Parts: sequence; structure tokens; C-alpha cells
Amino acid sequence: MAKVAIIEVATFHDECLYSQLLFFANSEHETFLICNEKIKDRVKDYPADHFLFLDFSEKKNKYKNWFKIRRFVKQQKITKVVFNTAESNIFKLILLPFPRKTELTGIIHNTQKVKQKFKNKLIARRLHKILVLSEFIEEVVRKERIFNKKLSHFYPIYFPKPEIIEPKKEGEVWISIPGIIDFNKRDYNALLKLEIPKHIKFIILGRPVGNQAFEFLEKLKSHANSEQFIWFEEFVDNASFQNYISQTDYILPLIHPNIEHFENFLKYKISGSYNLGFGYQKKLLMEKSFQDLKEFRKNCLFYEFTNFVKIFEQIEHDVDKFEELPEFEFETQKSNYLTFIFKN
Repeated sequence: MAKVAIIEVATFHDECLYSQLLFFANSEHETFLICNEKIKDRVKDYPADHFLFLDFSEKKNKYKNWFKIRRFVKQQKITKVVFNTAESNIFKLILLPFPRKTELTGIIHNTQKVKQKFKNKLIARRLHKILVLSEFIEEVVRKERIFNKKLSHFYPIYFPKPEIIEPKKEGEVWISIPGIIDFNKRDYNALLKLEIPKHIKFIILGRPVGNQAFEFLEKLKSHANSEQFIWFEEFVDNASFQNYISQTDYILPLIHPNIEHFENFLKYKISGSYNLGFGYQKKLLMEKSFQDLKEFRKNCLFYEFTNFVKIFEQIEHDVDKFEELPEFEFETQKSNYLTFIFKN
């Protein structure tokens, strides 16, 4: 039996935690979830054996908590630590001397940062093993030799069973766009140019970030089809998010070649929208630049972003059922993940 700690000190990427804890559930291993207390309500019912929630709201608390985490790992004799987000926010923590018998694994969400930023590069060096979130990212890392570590990938595509609090009206087709409204990540202006069929609704599942996002929402309010959009001006609570995403018909990542750092999505990072599609078994509406990636060989409708309106025509003629890919089967993912964590 091993003691395993999964650590998330930030307030994001908690969507990756449930799958990992589910892999350990009903096993001989004992799990500890160490988290920022700001995500407590979102993760408190996850299948961990023990929880430790810490306050990172003030700088002085951060320094205390780095030592507290390190001391906790030592006192509990934890032999496996998984950093759910192995990025700059754990820089000072990972520089501390962990026990020699404690193996450090980290999930790197954007491998480009390891190439470009000193802190991320140093974090990667301190890790014994590294996980990425897609097979195509692992292939690029190996090809470009971004880091020389034990390396694998997994798909955190399992989520708690959702509760329907507002049933979808019969005949409606929902297209969901998950994630904060961030123009550096998604081409929201493309939505403003559409003439939307009456039975289709776009669900924008994220709060606005920055002036451009708030300006976009103002434009939506005066849009000719504004009644066919659902949006939020504050944080989307988990119950509302699950209600919409579980009933949606399609998920739209809205990642187009005209956004900043578009190339990173083809090589170094994923959108969380992909995993929601794979996990909830919803088809993805994807820009055609992604059509050669293995993960998107089924359950996707592709379009050219310069002719975005064509998505409605494709939806109208879409009759194929969702077909789960063999690599996404739970037992396959569980076996691959646990084997990587525990192999020497």
C-alpha cells in the first residue's frame, strides 16, 4: 500500500482531480487531497480518503503553507506526490527538500512554458515524472525533447454525476462554450456574425475576464438573436455548469487560427472543452486545423473558421451517434495512470 497526495494550490484545473481520485478509489492505496480552500465546495465530495484545505489568500500564508505541505508529506510518510498543476505557482514549494523516498509527479498543462520560462523549466527538472493531457502533446514533447523525464499522458474525462435543475425544452439544440470569456483563448467575435436558427441556443459557461469580455457581453445584449444566448456575468457555480453541460448537444471550443498563440493548441496544450466532450459524450465542433489529431478522429464536426455559419448546416445533417474511443474507456485510463505512477 502506498500513500498518495494530490496537490492543487491554485483555484483552477480542479476538473482534473476527480478522475485521478477515481482511479485510486477502492484500491489498497490511501489518498490525500491537498487543496486551496477556495475550491473546497467544488471538491469536498470527491473520493479522497483525507482532505487538507489551505488558505493561500495572503502572501504570508503562502510561505507558511509551503512548509506545512512539506511537513505534512513527511509526517504522513507519503511516498507519491502528484502536483495537479506543475506550473510557477508551486515554484517555491517544489524547491523545498522533500523526503528522498517521496516521488514527485507533475501535470504540465502547457509544455511551451517549459521551453520559454525559467521557473517552469526548473520545476520540470525537480519532478521525477511528468504527465501531459493528450497523446499528441506527449508526441511533440518527445520529438522536440522539451524535457528528459519519465513521461506519459492521460485524459481526466470522468466527472461526478450531474443533477438536472433546469430541463432543456423539447426541440432545442444547445451548443456550449465552456471556460472563462477570454479573448486570448477563444474567438468570441465569431458568434456576433451569426444568424442563428431559432431552435439553437449558445450557452457561454464562464465569467467575463477583462474589458474586451465585458464589451462582448454588451454587444450580445443588443444582438438580433440575443434571446438565443445564455451567459453569466459572474462565476458559474458548479450546479449550473453541470446542468447545462450534461444536457448540451455540442461543445464548441471556439479555438480559431486568428487567436493569439493558436499554434500552441496544436502542439503544447489542450482546451478543457475537449475533456468535457469526451467525458460527457458530447460531440465537438472543431475548426478544421485540428482534423488530423488522433483524438478527434471521431465524434467531431469540422468547419472552416472563415465560413463559421456552416456549423448549422452540419448540425442539421448530423445523424451519427457518439462512439466512445477505446483509449477513453475507464479501465484503460485507470490502468495506464496507475501503472505510470507506481512503476520505477
